[in-house]
Amino acid sequence: MESVLLIARYLIFAVVSGLIGTGVMTLFMTGLTKSGATNARMVYAVGALLTRSGDRAVLVGSIVHLLSGVTFGLIYTLILMGVAAAGSPGLGHMVFTGLLVGLVHGVMVSFFLVASVADQHPLDEFKEAGMAVALAHAAGHVLYGLTIGVLINFSGLTAF
Repeated sequence: MESVLLIARYLIFAVVSGLIGTGVMTLFMTGLTKSGATNARMVYAVGALLTRSGDRAVLVGSIVHLLSGVTFGLIYTLILMGVAAAGSPGLGHMVFTGLLVGLVHGVMVSFFLVASVADQHPLDEFKEAGMAVALAHAAGHVLYGLTIGVLINFSGLTAF
């Protein structure tokens, strides 16, 4: 019974943390776009890439982004639980691990975005993905990792 409760807690906290982390990341990216710092309209860009137009791009992008946030929330939570089980629980370790995982994830996404997605994007506004766009995505993923690290720390999930 204890295993079932652990799995249930893991799923609940991972999904909720993934959704909250996705919300934090999306607010950050939206703020960057509205400030004029860079075009970080990630949800719209992902949706337009999949629909091959701007039609329904926000809806499709939102669904994909939320599902991705939940999926990566499950992965990040497993990593954080591993850190806690290895004897390093605590806010500092969880935040650092969340930041580090978010940084690695963000650098990979940024590289992929700049190296291959931008050239293939159907909308002209997303065909140029320079350093500012890459840094915005990396920073957004770092915030995502930070958010999950903090939330999972307070969840008490520390064992497999």
